[in-house]
Amino acid sequence: MRIPIRRTQIVIEERHVEAGQAAADPLRRMATIAIVANPCAGRFVDDLAPMIAASADIGRHMAAMMITAFGQHQIQSYGKGGIVWVAGEQEHANAMLTTAFANPFRDVLAGAGGDEALGAKKPSGAEFRLPTLPACAGPYRQPA
Repeated sequence: MRIPIRRTQIVIEERHVEAGQAAADPLRRMATIAIVANPCAGRFVDDLAPMIAASADIGRHMAAMMITAFGQHQIQSYGKGGIVWVAGEQEHANAMLTTAFANPFRDVLAGAGGDEALGAKKPSGAEFRLPTLPACAGPYRQPA
């Protein structure tokens, strides 16, 4: 199975001032986003293994985008999340977030803390907050 990527987007936020104080090193947060087709939408699928296997290609693509966009900055923690809309099931998002998807990120982020995952079923326009865990070593400031 191949799952086509419909769109990608990278969002970068830099916080230069926090609580009225200039940050010596700005907090840099980034989201690498991929909108993909859901081959299981609208129907019951007993075996999600083909979807899990196909998620590895998407993970490799997104990990490469992330490394390029983050540049020389150190990545201290990360998370992953998936949303399915009304025709899908939460299990479809979870199938896309397994080890097959995550290993390309782990390969390039050795030593970064995190790897928190969250799957959800949401209506269009709903807010989605992705958790991240603090890094095991090095400075970390909890995002607000």
